Amino acid sequence: MRGALLWGVLVTGVPASLSAQQVSALLGGVSARYADSVSGSAALVGGRVRYSRGGVRSDLETSVARFTSGEWAAQLGAQGLFAAALTRRDAVGLGVGGSFNQLEGGIWSMTAAAGPFVARSTGGVTASLSLTGGWVRTVDSTSFATGTATLGGRYERGRWRLEGVAAGTAADTLRLLDWSLSAGWRGSAISVGVLGGVRTGDLASDPWWQLRAEAGVASWAGLEAAVGWYPRDLTGFTAGRFATLAMRLDVLRGTPTPTLRGAGAFRAERLGAARVRVTLRLDGARTVALAGEWNEWVPAPMRRDPSGRWTAVLGLRPGVYRCALLVDGARWIAPPGAPKTGDDFGGEVGLLIVPEA
Repeated sequence: MRGALLWGVLVTGVPASLSAQQVSALLGGVSARYADSVSGSAALVGGRVRYSRGGVRSDLETSVARFTSGEWAAQLGAQGLFAAALTRRDAVGLGVGGSFNQLEGGIWSMTAAAGPFVARSTGGVTASLSLTGGWVRTVDSTSFATGTATLGGRYERGRWRLEGVAAGTAADTLRLLDWSLSAGWRGSAISVGVLGGVRTGDLASDPWWQLRAEAGVASWAGLEAAVGWYPRDLTGFTAGRFATLAMRLDVLRGTPTPTLRGAGAFRAERLGAARVRVTLRLDGARTVALAGEWNEWVPAPMRRDPSGRWTAVLGLRPGVYRCALLVDGARWIAPPGAPKTGDDFGGEVGLLIVPEA
């Protein structure tokens, strides 16, 4: 349940100028153990604010759980990224973040950290390194400084994603190393993921695992489910289990886009085993370029046909690909009319779905 402060795996290829703002609410239930004294089933209410503009990405999330026993637990987490592209494949930046957890009875903990990162993306492979320094306030009112080095890697192909992270932490007299491996699959409306991890050194524990799934039920709502275990952390919270089922409701979503006109505004048409024609319509756009994970996010100009639609022919096999549009050479947008998914910095991109023959 408690979020870890990690920005070790980054995708430098995601368009740096993509803008998106989202405010959402979470309503559901949870069965969890937050500490030895707080556990059981609870009603869950939460909220999330995401913002992305240029190389700045931020994510603020909070939740309150009220247990059937009458006890409550609250969480607040925030992360921010300030990134700059050096080349089409390389980026550097600064990551900041923190968390606050409180249980009924005045038990609380807090973390804060910040540090630089570097990342390189080649094809479907991304590698990154981050160094962070921070501060921790534990549940028993002690505090100390922390330092973490994180090495991450990711491989993407079609609908699938595989990630590995190694994070070494020094905190007070503690020395620990966390290893984790995750895999995910995404479709146009459904995504699933699995994560496994193990810790060596201090605070060592049994391996942990988590399963998560999301399913869109409307343009403004989706179901979220998760189950698993998490390890003991530096703040003094013990290892625990959790299971959640909730509905995510969009309260506010804003992404400035040109006006959309006509049905089937963004579509892909198979031309052969490995060729597809992409078409869309954007009123008011002078130029449009299409970029995605298949070409390392390098914008490829689209042509306007006699009907006013923008077209491009791509060498793609069946699958699902993340993409974005560069409009008038200055503004990145998620393609209107396309299914949407989050990028790795809290923003939003579109999904180009190439159908089977």
